[in-house]
Amino acid sequence: MTYRRLVAFPFVWAGLFLVALSFLPSGERAGVYLLENESSKALASIGCFAAAFTFERGEYMRRAWSFNGGCYLLLLGRDLIRRVIGFEGSALGVSMHAISGTIVIFANVCAVVGTFLLARAWSTAGLELPGSRATRVSVTGAAALLAIAISGSDLYVDGITVLHGDMSTLHGVASDLGDILGLCLIAPVLLTAIAMRGGVLKWPWGLLTASLVFWLLYDCASTFDHFLTGHDAAITMVREAFRALACVCEFSAGMAQRRAITEPAPPSAAG
Repeated sequence: MTYRRLVAFPFVWAGLFLVALSFLPSGERAGVYLLENESSKALASIGCFAAAFTFERGEYMRRAWSFNGGCYLLLLGRDLIRRVIGFEGSALGVSMHAISGTIVIFANVCAVVGTFLLARAWSTAGLELPGSRATRVSVTGAAALLAIAISGSDLYVDGITVLHGDMSTLHGVASDLGDILGLCLIAPVLLTAIAMRGGVLKWPWGLLTASLVFWLLYDCASTFDHFLTGHDAAITMVREAFRALACVCEFSAGMAQRRAITEPAPPSAAG
């Protein structure tokens, strides 16, 4: 794919699912949501590992992309366990909820570490980020406050539930914490994309920024779900569209990274 097609692909992907959902009544959409969820995560994992294996073993960027790919791989594994074992309501319910929550914790740790490494790639490349240090700190702080404002309420609700002994929301606590930490990194990833403007590396970092923004919007939709009663079906459609966009933007980012490394330099650059 060309870079422009990689940018367009997430929107086409999410659009196809929205079109399919629009022909189904709300009570019959579960299968489409399941297909969208799992296939989007699989694409994200494929894209991240495709980027990782472009680099030699032990290289900084291979570790960074591998952590991100590992996040989606763990989430796919968790979903498989939930589907195959079907522990809801069983005697193993509490233990399996704890296992599910633990997998989500590790997945979110991978996501945060991977995104942090990618956000710090400018330093290893010897680049100077745009703006003064004070500006960069202010932008990062604003992103952190925004992430807490959006995901903090979900973390509070899920945390209280776990403290009262209901382990079914342990994965929610892990996901909420991972979302907050990961979304705090929107600013440095965006600044890295700006620093790389004018070269082919603007594409993977721009798509990474888009992925984080769509995760932010996904969390926004989840937060509104607590307050907008009577609109559950519409909010679910919007939320799942944002999740598909977030995952597939990461796929496109990984493929753009691979293309940027493996494609031959244009004649002007070679000269």
